[in-house]
Amino acid sequence: MTANQDRIRASAAHLAEAAAPSAVLSATPSVTLIVSLVLATALGPLAMSSFIPAIPFIQDHFAVSTTTAQLTLTLSMLAMAFTSLAYGGLADRYGRKPVLIAGITLAVAGSLVCAAAPNVWVVIVGRILQSGGASAGMVLTRVIVRDVYGDERSVSILAYVTAAMAIAPLVGPILGGYLIDYFGWRAIFLAVAALATLLTGLLALRLPETRPAHLAAARPGKAFAAGQYKVLLARFPYVRYTIYGAMMQGIFMAFIGGAPYVATEVFQLSAAAYGWHFMVAPIGYLTGSLIAGRFGSRLSREPLLTTGALLAVIVCAVALWTTFQPWFGAWTFFMPMFVLSCVIGLVFPSAQVGLLISGGEQAGAASGLFSFVQLAVGALLAQTVGALLDFGPIAVSAVMTGAAVVALAAIAMRPPCGESPG
Repeated sequence: MTANQDRIRASAAHLAEAAAPSAVLSATPSVTLIVSLVLATALGPLAMSSFIPAIPFIQDHFAVSTTTAQLTLTLSMLAMAFTSLAYGGLADRYGRKPVLIAGITLAVAGSLVCAAAPNVWVVIVGRILQSGGASAGMVLTRVIVRDVYGDERSVSILAYVTAAMAIAPLVGPILGGYLIDYFGWRAIFLAVAALATLLTGLLALRLPETRPAHLAAARPGKAFAAGQYKVLLARFPYVRYTIYGAMMQGIFMAFIGGAPYVATEVFQLSAAAYGWHFMVAPIGYLTGSLIAGRFGSRLSREPLLTTGALLAVIVCAVALWTTFQPWFGAWTFFMPMFVLSCVIGLVFPSAQVGLLISGGEQAGAASGLFSFVQLAVGALLAQTVGALLDFGPIAVSAVMTGAAVVALAAIAMRPPCGESPG
C-alpha cells in the first residue's frame, strides 16, 4: 500500500511540475526576465528591418539584378525557418539558455561577415548566418514565457514580449536609413554585431534556465526527432493555428518584401524617408500588442482570431482598390499597414498560445515548427512580391490580400467528428 501511495504521489508531483509555471520566477525578478526576452525577441526583427532599406543600395553597389539582391532577404528568411526547426528540439533536450546564447553568437558572426563582404554572394551567406542565429530569440522566448508563466498569463506576457517585434521595426528602418545615408550600408551590420554581442553578455549573466526538469528525462539522448513534428502536424488545432498565424504575419512580410522598392523607385523616397514612412507599421503592431497585453487574457480566442482575419481581408482589399485611384500616393500606400499591423499585433499572441497549448509538452518543437512555417511562408510571399514588382504597388497589395484570405479560411475551418477547434 505504501509503495502504491508513493507512486501516486510521484505521479501527481510530475503532473504538477509539467502544468505549473517554473519555480525560477520566484528567484528571478520578472522585469529582468522580460527585458532579457524582449531584447532577444527584438534582435531578429531589428537586424532585418534595419537591413531592408539597404537592399537597393547593395544592388547598386555590386551591380546585380533585383532578383539577386532580393535573395539577401528571402534566403535569410528560409535560413531562419530551417534553424527554427532545430532550436525547438534542442531547447527541449539541452535547455533554453545555452541554445539561445549559441544562436545569438552565430548572429554576431554573420553580421561581421556581411560587414566585410567583397561581393553580394558573401552578403547573402552572412545574412543567412545572421538571420539563422537571430531566429533563436524568436523561437525560444515564447517557450520561456510559457515555462515561467503558464497558459493563463502567457497571452498577456507574450503580448508585451512580442511588442519588441514592433518596436524593433520602428527603430530599425530609421536607424538603418541614417547609417546608410551617412556611413554606408556596411555600418548597419557593424551596429547589429555590437548589439548582439552586448545581448549575449546580458543573457549569460541574467537569464535563468527555465526548461522543466522532466523534459530531459523524457527523451534521453535525443535532441530532436522528425517524429515530434509528425505528431504535431496530425493535430488539427495545431495545424489550424499555425496556418492562421503564418498567414497573418505573411501579410506583413509581403509588405516589407515590396515596400523598399515601391518607396525608392515609385515614390522616389530616400532611405531615411522610407524609414519614417514605414514607422506606421510598427506603431500599429505596438498598439495592437499593448492592447493584447492589457486585455488579451480576457478575450475569447476564437472570436478574436476570426474578427482579426475578417478585418485584415477588408483592409487589404481596400488597399488594393486605392492603388488604382488617381490620388494614390506614398502615404496612401503606407497607412493601411497601420490598421493591419494593429490587428496582427492584437491577434498574434492568442494564436501563439493556442498552438503552444495544442503542442502539449512538446512546446519547444511546437514553437520551432511554427517558426519554420511562418518564416517559409514569409519568404515565399516576399519573393513572390519581388518577382511581381514590375506591376508596382498593385503586386504588394494583391499578395497581401491573398494572405489575408487564406488566414480567414484557416480560422473558419472546423475539425472533423466534432473535435474541438482549439
